[in-house]
Amino acid sequence: MSLQSLLETARNHPDEDQRANALDQFAAEYGEQQETYQILHERCTQDHSWRVREKALRLLSSLPQHKHTAAPLAVDRVMNDHEAKVRSSAIEILPQVWVGNQKSLSKTLSDWVRTSGNADVRHVALLTLCETYKNTQVVLGLLLDRAEHDDEPIVRTVAVERLVDGWSADAKVYQFLCDRAKTDTDPDVKRAANKVALRKVRIFFSYSHEDKKDAQRLVKYISNEIGRDRIELWWDERIVTSSAWDEEIKKKIRDSDIALILVSQAFLNSHYCQKVEVQSFLRQRRSSGMVIFPIILSACSWENYGWLSGTQYLPPSGRNLKSHYAASGKREELFNIIVSHLRQIARDEIRRA
Repeated sequence: MSLQSLLETARNHPDEDQRANALDQFAAEYGEQQETYQILHERCTQDHSWRVREKALRLLSSLPQHKHTAAPLAVDRVMNDHEAKVRSSAIEILPQVWVGNQKSLSKTLSDWVRTSGNADVRHVALLTLCETYKNTQVVLGLLLDRAEHDDEPIVRTVAVERLVDGWSADAKVYQFLCDRAKTDTDPDVKRAANKVALRKVRIFFSYSHEDKKDAQRLVKYISNEIGRDRIELWWDERIVTSSAWDEEIKKKIRDSDIALILVSQAFLNSHYCQKVEVQSFLRQRRSSGMVIFPIILSACSWENYGWLSGTQYLPPSGRNLKSHYAASGKREELFNIIVSHLRQIARDEIRRA
């Protein structure tokens, strides 16, 4: 088909599929010519079918010799097209054809997220920002703002879902999402926010009963510090008197992500600690990646146990809690380091999940 025949079909054929096919053929046969830019630009802005307008925009963005003209056309369609699907396609295309610097693209998308009167534009611009700039502070600020203040539930839902996926390991974001789950008026937003509470990192605390006082002191400190984190600590003081304690312990180990172990000679000499708990930890580490985190309580022969010597532990450099952290200030300093390590492990586990 000649150039003039294609032009006539693209402009005037009553069937939108025929007009769209003519644009495809035009781009394939005459892509390098100026007429290609002219007809694609014309049909993108003037055709009464949104499918033809979208087709023209996508074709223009795919032609290397005309690609630089696609960015201003995409911006124009976001601002002026009356069809949501064309506006959405224009936003999705924009990062691929943008000829300015990335800062100006980020600002353009951010402005649409904050100020566009079209919910579809806010929605797709927010998703495009997330894909283009990942977990930056600009993205985080926009997600928090839209999750709380956007008047369209779909935009709030998308913002919440992205916060859950990329930011919920942050304690402040986690608390924000918990608040959204309680206070948002839309059930979809609530469900999306509530997913953050479904994944907690569980710690199983293992110790010898001969070291109970030291264990209580450590548990008290940790529990106070992780109160607002997505971390749940369990130890056998929480066993209900009437329950089958052996089965409950084994179940809690299976459900846990971290084994926090208070190591002393009494622990190393305990048949139950070694044959049941430690063996369960090692199986769990092989099967599901459980993190084994030993705390050396007192001088003991822990170096003779292969599973311990090959594991990261605290305190370092051959020290132990009782001998080297007896003073309350020093002890709290070590406890704070332990909590920091647990929080980091928890963040890694949440991301891995």
